[in-house]
Amino acid sequence: MFAFKRLCLVLLFCLVCIQGCFDNELVNNILPDIEDTQEIPDDMVLIPAGEFTMGDNLIKNAPEHEVYINAFYMDKYEVSVKEYKGFCDDTGREYPTAVKRSLFHPNHKSFYDSSWPIIGISYDDAKAYAEYVGKRLPTEAEWEYAARGGLERMPYEWGTEPPYNYNTGKQMSNFNWMSRTGNTSQGRMVPAKSDWGDNINGYGLQHMSGNASEMCIDYYRHDAYNLHQYENPTISEPGPDFKLPHWHVIYNGEKTTVVRGASANTKYGTDHNNNFHDGILVARRGFFDSDPWTAWDIGIRLVKDIE
Repeated sequence: MFAFKRLCLVLLFCLVCIQGCFDNELVNNILPDIEDTQEIPDDMVLIPAGEFTMGDNLIKNAPEHEVYINAFYMDKYEVSVKEYKGFCDDTGREYPTAVKRSLFHPNHKSFYDSSWPIIGISYDDAKAYAEYVGKRLPTEAEWEYAARGGLERMPYEWGTEPPYNYNTGKQMSNFNWMSRTGNTSQGRMVPAKSDWGDNINGYGLQHMSGNASEMCIDYYRHDAYNLHQYENPTISEPGPDFKLPHWHVIYNGEKTTVVRGASANTKYGTDHNNNFHDGILVARRGFFDSDPWTAWDIGIRLVKDIE
């Protein structure tokens, strides 16, 4: 069927040429992009090629810069505990804590459930699983491009609407909202393949701004955006050790990789000290020191190159 459709397209193009019509706009309308003819793998979506403005004007996410990304496939959902457990069972890899919890407490869903996103795994675990299923971790640029869902320079993946409306109680994704009284929503993860209101972006991706944060393949550097090339940028080499302002912990640049997206634990709103938190911003950068014990709200969503 696929070969027949391609043959029809070729014949149609030849007909246009024979008639002497070389109007570029007409030809572009008749011949779809090759991306539109691909057979999309199950539970993945096609992210079309394009340019976007990466980052925002906040210091940690700056500077804004233009980036071009080739087309690729991305998982519609985060990888679940059940899926990762199958990989462990098949390869003999040790279960991470999250899988053990789902096995030891199969009926205690408030504790952990096998349908939830896999968390508590290392960077090497994530890459091993990705190789096992014939995919890979996304670059940071691919992740943000896909998360924006075709929107340009918007603060959130769905646009400008606040993540939480204190008047109506509408919550745009699965995160931890705060109030001045100190109360929070006490965000809790939900199954990877579950709907959450309007939290399906323009490309059809679920939970890009909530549930579990997600690993990227890039090493983390504060100056990464100054090092980015225009086409398909990635930071493939580790940077120097670093520490955050007002923190005493020194992070090992060789082990620290990028994490993107909010989790059920990410805070939004004004706390009782009148400090405002907004971890839901689509340009927000994070990092991970590859210690599974610090990854209890960090999961994975994989991508696949178009051959």
